[in-house]
Amino acid sequence: MAPATDSETTDLTKMSRLRYAALAGAITAMVALLFSAAPAFASGPAAGSKVPGSAVPIGKYTPGTPFSSGQVIEVKIPPNKTLTPGAGIRILECGAPRGALPTQPSDCDGTTIQGNTVLVNPDGSVDYKRTATTTGYTVYAVPDAVSLGEPPDSQPVCNLSHECVLYIGQNQLDFTAPHYWSEPFKVRPTPKDTGAEPGDGSLVAAPTSGGGGANALLTIGLPIVVVVAGGALLVLRRRRAMGTGAPSDSRPKAS
Repeated sequence: MAPATDSETTDLTKMSRLRYAALAGAITAMVALLFSAAPAFASGPAAGSKVPGSAVPIGKYTPGTPFSSGQVIEVKIPPNKTLTPGAGIRILECGAPRGALPTQPSDCDGTTIQGNTVLVNPDGSVDYKRTATTTGYTVYAVPDAVSLGEPPDSQPVCNLSHECVLYIGQNQLDFTAPHYWSEPFKVRPTPKDTGAEPGDGSLVAAPTSGGGGANALLTIGLPIVVVVAGGALLVLRRRRAMGTGAPSDSRPKAS
């Protein structure tokens, strides 16, 4: 191979410098973007907002189903600048009809406050779960007569027909105090609040009475019947068309 000329070497050097300059520029831009976005990430969720993933099922559970009354879950809030480090946190169920957040303390059920002391971490986060000293948060279908001793007409209501949220904050009697809300969820009433058949709190539709199973069967099966019948009719028409258009056999029959 012939050695590179001075001009070729110069061109290669220029190309290398341009590539390094472009790479350095891209790296600088990425670093600047990360630093400019850092304050937004550090501030965490907006005060008083719903925090997705804050009501977390633990252990074995069935995805896509509501929580079960008596089920123990984990309550988590990511790092933020809203909650006061070291402050005590109250967690309780509140009514959230059609996902609307509560507007007054009476929308919440004071008997559902957690039994353990929960403190805000130095970075503003909260993580209430089962440990050697804590139990985790127990969700109930309320009003609950078995575990909470509530009359059937008490408010709020949280079950398969009524959505609810968790208040996670420093003063459940004052909504101006630092707080967050969990995402809306539903709770299935469970005999004796055993938490049997635990779920993830999904907002499933309430069961209907009066032939709900038959209606569901018709909803699923009728389209299938229509498709099958339509296909059979199409095949029959094609066969008839082929039979009509076929040439007749005019040859004389053998005697």
